[in-house]
Amino acid sequence: MPRCFPWLFALCCLCSGGRTARAVDVDRTGGPRIEAVRIGFDNRCKVGSWTPVWVDIRGGLETERVQLELTAPDADGVATRFTVADDVEIAARGVVAIEQYIKVGRVNAKLSVAIRRGGEVVDEQTYALRSAGGGSQSAAARVVLSTQFFVAAIGDTIGIEDAAKLLRWPDSETMVVAPIKDAARLPRDAAGYLGVDTIIIATSDLELINAISEHQLQAIETWTLQGGRLLLCVGRNG
Repeated sequence: MPRCFPWLFALCCLCSGGRTARAVDVDRTGGPRIEAVRIGFDNRCKVGSWTPVWVDIRGGLETERVQLELTAPDADGVATRFTVADDVEIAARGVVAIEQYIKVGRVNAKLSVAIRRGGEVVDEQTYALRSAGGGSQSAAARVVLSTQFFVAAIGDTIGIEDAAKLLRWPDSETMVVAPIKDAARLPRDAAGYLGVDTIIIATSDLELINAISEHQLQAIETWTLQGGRLLLCVGRNG
Protein backbone atom coordinates (compact mmCIF):
# COMPACT_ATOMS: atom_id res chain seq x y z
CA MET A 1 0.00 0.00 0.00
CA PRO A 2 1.34 3.49 -0.80
CA ARG A 3 1.74 6.04 1.92
CA CYS A 4 -1.49 8.03 2.22
CA PHE A 5 -1.98 11.75 2.10
CA PRO A 6 -3.05 12.87 5.57
CA TRP A 7 -6.08 14.68 4.20
CA LEU A 8 -7.39 12.43 1.41
CA PHE A 9 -5.95 8.92 0.84
CA ALA A 10 -3.32 10.03 0.71
CA LEU A 11 15.23 15.32 -14.86
CA CYS A 12 17.30 15.05 -15.30
CA CYS A 13 20.47 17.08 -15.44
CA LEU A 14 20.45 19.80 -18.04
CA CYS A 15 21.86 19.01 -21.43
CA SER A 16 24.42 21.39 -22.79
CA GLY A 17 21.78 22.84 -25.12
CA GLY A 18 20.37 26.11 -23.84
CA ARG A 19 23.31 26.84 -21.58
CA THR A 20 25.72 29.58 -22.58
CA ALA A 21 29.39 29.86 -21.73
CA ARG A 22 30.20 30.82 -18.16
CA ALA A 23 30.32 34.55 -17.59
CA VAL A 24 32.94 33.89 -14.91
CA ASP A 25 35.55 31.14 -15.12
CA VAL A 26 35.43 28.41 -12.49
CA ASP A 27 37.64 29.30 -9.54
CA ARG A 28 40.89 27.62 -10.56
CA THR A 29 42.06 27.54 -6.94
CA GLY A 30 39.50 24.84 -6.21
CA GLY A 31 36.55 27.01 -5.15
CA PRO A 32 32.85 26.07 -5.32
CA ARG A 33 31.12 25.70 -8.67
CA ILE A 34 27.66 25.21 -10.11
CA GLU A 35 27.23 21.55 -10.99
CA ALA A 36 23.60 21.38 -12.20
CA VAL A 37 20.50 23.56 -12.50
CA ARG A 38 16.96 22.25 -12.93
CA ILE A 39 14.16 24.68 -13.69
CA GLY A 40 10.47 24.16 -12.93
CA PHE A 41 8.64 20.91 -13.67
CA ASP A 42 10.46 18.76 -16.22
CA ASN A 43 12.22 22.00 -17.20
CA ARG A 44 8.93 23.83 -17.83
CA CYS A 45 7.60 26.88 -15.98
CA LYS A 46 4.75 29.36 -16.44
CA VAL A 47 5.49 32.99 -17.24
CA GLY A 48 4.68 35.44 -14.43
CA SER A 49 4.27 32.74 -11.76
CA TRP A 50 6.54 31.49 -9.01
CA THR A 51 8.45 28.41 -10.07
CA PRO A 52 10.99 26.19 -8.28
CA VAL A 53 14.63 26.03 -9.31
CA TRP A 54 17.08 23.47 -7.93
CA VAL A 55 20.78 24.32 -7.97
CA ASP A 56 23.50 21.77 -7.15
CA ILE A 57 26.72 23.35 -5.91
CA ARG A 58 29.92 21.35 -5.57
CA GLY A 59 32.34 22.43 -2.88
CA GLY A 60 35.98 23.22 -3.43
CA LEU A 61 39.05 22.19 -1.50
CA GLU A 62 37.81 23.65 1.79
CA THR A 63 34.52 23.91 3.65
CA GLU A 64 33.16 27.42 3.20
CA ARG A 65 30.04 29.56 3.12
CA VAL A 66 28.72 31.11 -0.08
CA GLN A 67 25.72 33.04 -1.35
CA LEU A 68 23.44 31.92 -4.20
CA GLU A 69 21.90 34.50 -6.53
CA LEU A 70 19.46 33.94 -9.41
CA THR A 71 18.53 36.71 -11.85
CA ALA A 72 15.63 36.71 -14.32
CA PRO A 73 13.71 39.51 -16.11
CA ASP A 74 10.34 40.75 -14.89
CA ALA A 75 7.43 41.55 -17.24
CA ASP A 76 9.12 44.85 -18.23
CA GLY A 77 12.42 43.16 -18.95
CA VAL A 78 14.08 44.54 -15.83
CA ALA A 79 16.55 42.13 -14.24
CA THR A 80 15.22 40.88 -10.88
CA ARG A 81 17.45 39.16 -8.34
CA PHE A 82 16.31 36.26 -6.19
CA THR A 83 18.70 35.38 -3.38
CA VAL A 84 18.77 32.66 -0.74
CA ALA A 85 18.26 34.39 2.60
CA ASP A 86 21.02 32.56 4.47
CA ASP A 87 24.56 31.73 3.47
CA VAL A 88 25.01 28.18 2.22
CA GLU A 89 27.66 26.03 3.86
CA ILE A 90 29.35 23.59 1.50
CA ALA A 91 31.65 20.84 2.73
CA ALA A 92 34.94 20.33 0.95
CA ARG A 93 34.25 18.45 -2.30
CA GLY A 94 30.66 17.88 -1.16
CA VAL A 95 27.49 18.67 -3.11
CA VAL A 96 24.62 20.77 -1.75
CA ALA A 97 21.21 20.91 -3.49
CA ILE A 98 19.42 24.23 -2.98
CA GLU A 99 15.75 24.88 -3.76
CA GLN A 100 14.86 28.47 -4.63
CA TYR A 101 11.81 30.16 -6.15
CA ILE A 102 11.81 32.69 -8.98
CA LYS A 103 9.42 34.46 -11.36
CA VAL A 104 10.18 34.67 -15.07
CA GLY A 105 8.38 37.69 -16.52
CA ARG A 106 9.06 37.07 -20.19
CA VAL A 107 8.72 34.07 -22.48
CA ASN A 108 12.07 34.38 -24.28
CA ALA A 109 14.55 35.29 -21.59
CA LYS A 110 17.70 34.27 -19.76
CA LEU A 111 18.23 33.00 -16.24
CA SER A 112 21.54 33.79 -14.57
CA VAL A 113 22.75 31.64 -11.65
CA ALA A 114 25.72 32.90 -9.65
CA ILE A 115 27.71 31.84 -6.60
CA ARG A 116 29.17 34.65 -4.53
CA ARG A 117 31.78 34.46 -1.84
CA GLY A 118 32.20 37.61 0.21
CA GLY A 119 30.43 39.57 -2.52
CA GLU A 120 32.72 38.27 -5.29
CA VAL A 121 31.26 36.10 -8.05
CA VAL A 122 33.23 32.83 -8.15
CA ASP A 123 31.04 30.97 -10.66
CA GLU A 124 28.16 31.96 -12.92
CA GLN A 125 26.08 30.29 -15.63
CA THR A 126 23.37 31.65 -17.92
CA TYR A 127 20.47 29.57 -19.23
CA ALA A 128 18.17 30.28 -22.17
CA LEU A 129 14.42 30.17 -21.57
CA ARG A 130 12.15 29.75 -24.61
CA SER A 131 8.46 29.45 -25.37
CA ALA A 132 6.95 26.02 -24.74
CA GLY A 133 6.00 26.08 -28.42
CA GLY A 134 9.43 27.27 -29.51
CA GLY A 135 10.09 24.37 -31.84
CA SER A 136 13.63 23.04 -32.09
CA GLN A 137 15.34 26.08 -30.55
CA SER A 138 17.78 25.00 -27.86
CA ALA A 139 16.73 25.97 -24.34
CA ALA A 140 17.40 25.02 -20.74
CA ALA A 141 13.69 25.38 -19.97
CA ARG A 142 10.42 25.99 -21.77
CA VAL A 143 8.21 28.85 -20.62
CA VAL A 144 4.46 28.19 -20.65
CA LEU A 145 2.17 31.08 -21.62
CA SER A 146 -0.25 32.41 -19.01
CA THR A 147 -3.13 31.36 -21.29
CA GLN A 148 -1.92 27.77 -21.61
CA PHE A 149 -3.23 25.02 -19.32
CA PHE A 150 -0.27 23.68 -17.33
CA VAL A 151 -0.43 20.19 -15.80
CA ALA A 152 2.14 18.63 -13.45
CA ALA A 153 1.81 14.84 -13.68
CA ILE A 154 3.44 12.95 -10.80
CA GLY A 155 4.02 9.41 -12.00
CA ASP A 156 2.06 8.18 -15.03
CA THR A 157 0.51 10.92 -17.21
CA ILE A 158 -2.56 8.60 -17.63
CA GLY A 159 -2.87 9.50 -21.31
CA ILE A 160 -3.90 13.11 -20.68
CA GLU A 161 -1.79 14.43 -23.55
CA ASP A 162 -3.62 12.16 -26.01
CA ALA A 163 -6.97 13.19 -24.52
CA ALA A 164 -6.06 16.87 -24.89
CA LYS A 165 -5.53 16.39 -28.63
CA LEU A 166 -9.22 15.51 -28.94
CA LEU A 167 -10.23 18.89 -27.54
CA ARG A 168 -10.53 21.99 -29.68
CA TRP A 169 -8.15 24.48 -28.11
CA PRO A 170 -7.64 28.05 -29.36
CA ASP A 171 -4.09 28.51 -30.64
CA SER A 172 -2.98 30.29 -27.45
CA GLU A 173 -4.77 27.95 -25.05
CA THR A 174 -3.17 24.56 -25.56
CA MET A 175 -2.33 22.13 -22.75
CA VAL A 176 1.24 21.59 -21.58
CA VAL A 177 1.95 18.45 -19.50
CA ALA A 178 5.09 18.13 -17.39
CA PRO A 179 5.78 14.50 -16.34
CA ILE A 180 7.57 14.17 -12.99
CA LYS A 181 9.41 10.90 -12.40
CA ASP A 182 11.69 11.98 -9.54
CA ALA A 183 10.31 12.98 -6.12
CA ALA A 184 13.33 15.24 -5.60
CA ARG A 185 11.87 17.50 -8.28
CA LEU A 186 8.76 18.34 -6.24
CA PRO A 187 8.64 21.68 -4.37
CA ARG A 188 8.71 21.81 -0.58
CA ASP A 189 6.57 24.96 -0.58
CA ALA A 190 3.08 25.52 -2.02
CA ALA A 191 4.40 28.61 -3.83
CA GLY A 192 6.19 26.29 -6.21
CA TYR A 193 2.84 25.17 -7.65
CA LEU A 194 1.36 28.63 -8.25
CA GLY A 195 1.98 28.36 -11.99
CA VAL A 196 0.32 24.93 -12.21
CA ASP A 197 -3.36 24.58 -13.16
CA THR A 198 -3.77 20.90 -12.21
CA ILE A 199 -1.68 18.28 -10.42
CA ILE A 200 -2.21 14.65 -11.41
CA ILE A 201 -0.99 11.92 -9.07
CA ALA A 202 -0.99 8.32 -10.31
CA THR A 203 -0.08 5.70 -7.72
CA SER A 204 1.11 3.06 -10.17
CA ASP A 205 4.73 3.93 -9.35
CA LEU A 206 4.86 3.08 -5.65
CA GLU A 207 8.56 3.80 -5.36
CA LEU A 208 7.99 7.37 -6.55
CA ILE A 209 4.94 7.93 -4.33
CA ASN A 210 6.69 6.60 -1.23
CA ALA A 211 9.68 8.85 -1.91
CA ILE A 212 7.57 12.02 -1.54
CA SER A 213 8.54 13.72 1.72
CA GLU A 214 6.18 15.09 4.36
CA HIS A 215 7.16 18.67 3.41
CA GLN A 216 6.34 17.95 -0.23
CA LEU A 217 2.99 16.40 0.70
CA GLN A 218 2.20 19.41 2.86
CA ALA A 219 2.98 21.73 -0.07
CA ILE A 220 0.51 19.84 -2.30
CA GLU A 221 -2.11 19.86 0.45
CA THR A 222 -1.74 23.60 1.06
CA TRP A 223 -1.91 24.37 -2.66
CA THR A 224 -5.06 22.25 -3.02
CA LEU A 225 -6.78 23.84 -0.01
CA GLN A 226 -6.02 27.25 -1.51
CA GLY A 227 -7.99 26.33 -4.64
CA GLY A 228 -5.65 24.16 -6.68
CA ARG A 229 -7.06 21.25 -8.71
CA LEU A 230 -5.82 17.78 -7.79
CA LEU A 231 -6.65 14.64 -9.77
CA LEU A 232 -5.89 11.29 -8.11
CA CYS A 233 -5.60 8.06 -10.11
CA VAL A 234 -5.26 5.25 -7.56
CA GLY A 235 -6.19 2.05 -9.39
CA ARG A 236 -5.16 -1.17 -7.68
CA ASN A 237 -2.78 0.71 -5.36
CA GLY A 238 -5.53 2.84 -3.84
